[in-house]
Amino acid sequence: MTKKKSKTEKLSSWNSPMRTFLLNRITKLDNYKLKIKEGYPLRTDKELHDIINRYNDGLTFEEINAEQVKKSPVIKLKKPTFRKYIQDNLLPKSKGYKNVEKKRVAIFPNNVISHINFLYYFYQVADNKIIDALTNISEAVIFDEITYLEAILSFSTYDNMHAAIYHYICFDDVDVENAIKNALAKKPKEKAKVLKILERIDKKFDTSIKKEISNLINFLEEHKIHFIEIQDQ
Repeated sequence: MTKKKSKTEKLSSWNSPMRTFLLNRITKLDNYKLKIKEGYPLRTDKELHDIINRYNDGLTFEEINAEQVKKSPVIKLKKPTFRKYIQDNLLPKSKGYKNVEKKRVAIFPNNVISHINFLYYFYQVADNKIIDALTNISEAVIFDEITYLEAILSFSTYDNMHAAIYHYICFDDVDVENAIKNALAKKPKEKAKVLKILERIDKKFDTSIKKEISNLINFLEEHKIHFIEIQDQ
């Protein structure tokens, strides 16, 4: 008789392609959105990206919990639990140290709260049906290809490129710029090309801009990238 796996045994490690796939997709699940409406302290895409951008150099454990408490005291982490998650390879290890008030403290990657948010959903919110659906996704899925456009939007708080570009031009919202940098991080030439087109659109801003945006979107839809080539958030 096969031993039933525990929840932890079903989880992928924090730095695996499968975790990257799940982080990029989980906030878009209908069940996830429903649980937010029901009052669970889960974070939206926008909240997660805001934290990533605000702590570009990383977070200390104290900063992590300060952000958690802002959302809800329920999701504050105890240090032993935090250490256990790191030991089990469920959360990223520190990426370095800095001096704070004459003491040396560890700095964790700026997407650590995205991982913590995922673990909270997995352990505390998702039912067995959802957990099975998340953990039984074929490993082959992460080697599938998606378009550049889909990859970029998976990192964006906007659900379409027109809206993302509009806010970039009119309100200096760098969401789409950061999404391009993240999605195409492992394709530097293509990333530079797309960013150059975006910059040209921003500077042009005349009657031909609609055509420029359409050309950019067509380019992004015509080119594909493997999930495994998409870096973690």
